Amino acid sequence: MAVDIQLVTIKHTPGKRDTSDRSRISKIKMPPRSHHFGSEPTGRQYYRLATVCLGILCLLLLLITAVLYVYYEGAISDIEKKHNILIKERHVLQTNYITVRNERDQLQTNYSTKLADVSQLQEKYSSCIALKKQEHRCPMGWKSFDLKCYYISESKKNWMESQVDCRQKGADLVVIDSKAEQTFFSQYQRTWIGLTDKKQEGVFKWVDGTPLTTSYWMNGEPNDVGGNEDCVEIINYSGTIANWNDRPCYYEEKWICEREGLD
Repeated sequence: MAVDIQLVTIKHTPGKRDTSDRSRISKIKMPPRSHHFGSEPTGRQYYRLATVCLGILCLLLLLITAVLYVYYEGAISDIEKKHNILIKERHVLQTNYITVRNERDQLQTNYSTKLADVSQLQEKYSSCIALKKQEHRCPMGWKSFDLKCYYISESKKNWMESQVDCRQKGADLVVIDSKAEQTFFSQYQRTWIGLTDKKQEGVFKWVDGTPLTTSYWMNGEPNDVGGNEDCVEIINYSGTIANWNDRPCYYEEKWICEREGLD
């Protein structure tokens, strides 16, 4: 509110008193006064203003904190869900890996088995081819065994005549130098083989001159009954390992000839 204050200046004329309207009245406007003391805010008003601002700031902080809490709570929940999903996927992958590894091991085992079967088949095939070649290398009526050819007679002759017959065929009486041969020839009935001690009693040698190193005598043989059992036969009814018997060379028996295969 503005208050007009009139300042009256009175000019005096010497000897006269001026009581008329000629007095100059100067009006001066003074600034309005507040009903309260002073025009600036008081300390209490500053305090209230600061408190209001601080409250607003606290509300903003609380709002921001609530927003961040909700945001990060949702983010953590999403992360946990993704984590659980990843754990399940890892478990599935581990299970699949174990299954695939077992299948791989089984396939490797099957492969090794099949490879061994193939190897055996190849060996059998090679043996069949070799046997076929051996059969083709042996003369008609001869048997092929262990890369050699053998003739098993149907008739009977004494030991000396049997050897002559073998030599006429380009062979000689059989020399048994392996257990496989011994087993193979034991399937036939009494047959002469190329073993004798005619040159020196008790010292048996093969027809090719080699000394006897491995023998398959029957129990109690050789016994040289009568002092003239100088030739050796195989008796098949006495097993396949111990069936050699010394016998007089003039007895007639079947015989076995042996020769190399034909080129």
